[in-house]
Amino acid sequence: MKAVIKECYSTDVDDLFDYKPDAINGFDFPLRFVIGPKDALGGECFDVLVCNLAYFQNKFPPGEVIFGRHLLIVQQYDFNNILDFVAKYVTSLEEDTWDALANKLARIGKWEFEDYRPYTV
Repeated sequence: MKAVIKECYSTDVDDLFDYKPDAINGFDFPLRFVIGPKDALGGECFDVLVCNLAYFQNKFPPGEVIFGRHLLIVQQYDFNNILDFVAKYVTSLEEDTWDALANKLARIGKWEFEDYRPYTV
């Protein structure tokens, strides 16, 4: 089974292609990828935070140690490059089941079903 990006959007940026972030002072915004099986309808959400290095320099004091899960760090903002980069990763994966594939995709973006546990009575 292979996956593809079905949709991509941000709740903070209306036009991802024409967005002009503040590269000097740093920028960050949430980006959602809807990814699903190549030969099926629909997909599931995988969220990342897009940011640049200046974002870290301005947000955290020198010497601060942080975790960096579900981050997409760019030197320069170019949405075409971001989309191509993520699409190459997504299409490079192959698994027997959607669950196995989604768990690999969850390495780069927070999967909407990450840590999901079915309700039991």
